[in-house]
Amino acid sequence: MSSKTEHKRRKLYRSRIIRTEVQDPSFKDERLNVEEFLKSREFEVNQLQMAQLKSKKNSSTRCFQSLPRSMRRRTASHNIKRVPRRLRPRMIREMTSNNGSILTKKPKHSRGRELYKLKRLHRLLKLATVAKSKGKPLDLPAGLDLKEKLRIVRSHIAELQNAKDAEVQTYDNMHLKFIKLHQQSLNNKLGSMDNTAVNELAVFKPHALKYSNRQKKFKWLPTHVWHAKRAHMIKRWGFNIALQPSQKCYRATHRNYLHSHCIAWDTSYIGTIILHHPTSLTPLIELVGRLSKNKAIKPKFLKNHKIWEGIIYQDNEDSIGHSQIIWQDLANVKQCILRVHPSLYESLFKLILKLAPKDVTVFDCRYSLASFQVAGPAALTALGAVMKTATANENWKQLCSFRDNSMIPTGSSISFYINDPRYLNKPHKYHHNIREDELDLVIAIKEGKVFDSASFEDLFTYQGRIKSYKNQPSLKELDLRRNIIVNNDNVENLGKTLPRNPDDPLVPIHLSKLENGYYQVIVPWYWNLPVWYKLMRFPEVRYGGLRQMHQLNLESNRPTYPFDYPFWYHGFVSSFIQGRELQKKWELRPKGKRLSYSKLNIHSLPGELLGELGDPFVSDWRYLQALQYALKVHKECVHLDPSSFDVSNWTTLGHRCLKQLQDVYECVRDVQRQDSEFENADEEKILPIPIKYQGEYQFDPTKIDNVSVVVRDEIPKLPVTLISVEIEGTGHITTNARLYQVPSHDWQSWLANNEQKPVRAKYLVGFVTTGTLNLASGKHTGIGCMSYEVNQLLHKENHHHLLLRNVGEVTFRLVKFQDIPL
Repeated sequence: MSSKTEHKRRKLYRSRIIRTEVQDPSFKDERLNVEEFLKSREFEVNQLQMAQLKSKKNSSTRCFQSLPRSMRRRTASHNIKRVPRRLRPRMIREMTSNNGSILTKKPKHSRGRELYKLKRLHRLLKLATVAKSKGKPLDLPAGLDLKEKLRIVRSHIAELQNAKDAEVQTYDNMHLKFIKLHQQSLNNKLGSMDNTAVNELAVFKPHALKYSNRQKKFKWLPTHVWHAKRAHMIKRWGFNIALQPSQKCYRATHRNYLHSHCIAWDTSYIGTIILHHPTSLTPLIELVGRLSKNKAIKPKFLKNHKIWEGIIYQDNEDSIGHSQIIWQDLANVKQCILRVHPSLYESLFKLILKLAPKDVTVFDCRYSLASFQVAGPAALTALGAVMKTATANENWKQLCSFRDNSMIPTGSSISFYINDPRYLNKPHKYHHNIREDELDLVIAIKEGKVFDSASFEDLFTYQGRIKSYKNQPSLKELDLRRNIIVNNDNVENLGKTLPRNPDDPLVPIHLSKLENGYYQVIVPWYWNLPVWYKLMRFPEVRYGGLRQMHQLNLESNRPTYPFDYPFWYHGFVSSFIQGRELQKKWELRPKGKRLSYSKLNIHSLPGELLGELGDPFVSDWRYLQALQYALKVHKECVHLDPSSFDVSNWTTLGHRCLKQLQDVYECVRDVQRQDSEFENADEEKILPIPIKYQGEYQFDPTKIDNVSVVVRDEIPKLPVTLISVEIEGTGHITTNARLYQVPSHDWQSWLANNEQKPVRAKYLVGFVTTGTLNLASGKHTGIGCMSYEVNQLLHKENHHHLLLRNVGEVTFRLVKFQDIPL
């Protein structure tokens, strides 16, 4: 090798070497002197920090590009009002240097408003034409001007209204009479009213008539317009509900809930049923005890204003869903408040009407009581910044200083009056010093001593809610009060809370802590929006949707209703609907770009099925039910006399004999074929629920020779139990993943993490209903259900592992499971 080539090679080698100082004076006697080490490298550390700041600043050439994600707006590039005030001078300089137009204010009338006026005029002309051709003409004298004609029309309207009032007076039910009279003559200018129904389901009445056509099938919550601008909406259970924020927030949701801030959800879709008795709680206790199996009628719930959360049952003792129950045992009011999910609200309401005695009045308060939930370390601080008590309340101020949610007992509740939150110029925290008697306050809350009975009564009675709307001021009136303060040059009150007028109403609220650690606030329906607006102005509050609630439940190993409850009707239907949506998306893809589930060689063993087990788009509980039943029949058939079968494994009566494992799979296919014929006959029908929660498996060995005709109605429901799974090692978990029992002969091999061995389809024992990355544990976790019989068998053997396989994959992964109590 020539010297020139050698020189180039050494030069290239030296250029790739990072020079380091081996002998560091701060490293002596195999110990590092941290103080000397930092001093010697102070310059390098400062330069590294400056380089990071310069890199961040240079990457954003415009000021609106340097804003945090939550403050970015699409129109910020040309509208300076979408940028914070402190950055507006810089943005003006940038726009003038680039010869850009500066949009500082909105046009006087937007094109959308003009278009709306034209459409409204078009509809009014059509309505006038129809009224003139079909309406009953008024007998008006000739020669009258317009004002006189209008006066005559108003008199006719007054006559009809008086006739309607006279009809209301004939009602026998005093509650219904009072509510109807209030709805006909409101006590405020905003149109706020108490929409409560007595012994029947309430009819939704939209607040704004111009949006009434959009709410015929799916109603809007009080905060719908606010959410529609910021979140993706979904139509579920008769309501338009926020699904998730428009911005990406999966990791932010975890941080805000666990470490720093708080998250709020509008849960006004949860329905409220109030059971009322004029004199005693005894009839209500008997009724509620029948629904809850006497779990909600314990003295601690009846006396201490503690909220009960649990399962409610039908007459046949089948569980139907979750419920919250609050008792109201006051001097003038004997009531029981039930709050249930909207999916089972109407069925439960009709069941209560059927079971309730004649002297018990049932109120439907779906559209008269609203609620929202707040969760996170700053939850109480945020609520205290918005909900200012009408009178001095040191207990509430001290409670708002709690940052540890575990200090508040689960199920405890308080009730009090608050001022109109619109009095606040902006939310501000209570500056309250932490005292040594915090434990005394916690004990008082647990025993129900920190409780205002008057506000509690006003909130859950229609008379109190009507009183809360009396003289409800509009935003225009509140602005006039602020202008008076500004014009009087009262500098001390500028930017502070507006003083309350004597005629202004007080807002009753009820605050409780639920089992999941969330704080639930119940308010009158038309007071929910003012409270929500101010709550969202607090800097430590973020809003969430159904997916954020689902995510946080998964991180806490809690199932989410109805998605993780397939053994209940609405959970089974929800899974069925989601599966059909996934199937439609899969069918829209070209055949060359979609996975062919029917050709997968999953188990790679002789005699095994080809393709995905069951329906690949859902957790196919019907498949698992038929498989588990056929396997039991197979065990019985093996011990029968072989002379009763012919060579083709069919009985003399023409029924299939399950002597081989292949016969088991053929029996399951028979069930699938009959189910498909049933669905094709009536596409709107959904198959009966094939599983139930726990219980004994009702297997009758005497029917084994008739298995081919037992496929539809005589296969017993498969008992299942709720579990949570966590992956062992690497891998991921997706929804609808299949769960398998670890074969006994391969148990040690799987635990030793040796080479994976194929698993037969007969070991299928359950499905994952929710599965994804769990940021709380740093692993993929899931919630699902498995066969109750297999679950008990594994517990007896002290085994807590299953095998998991995602849909469309052939890889099996070891997961650890644990039971979840219902």
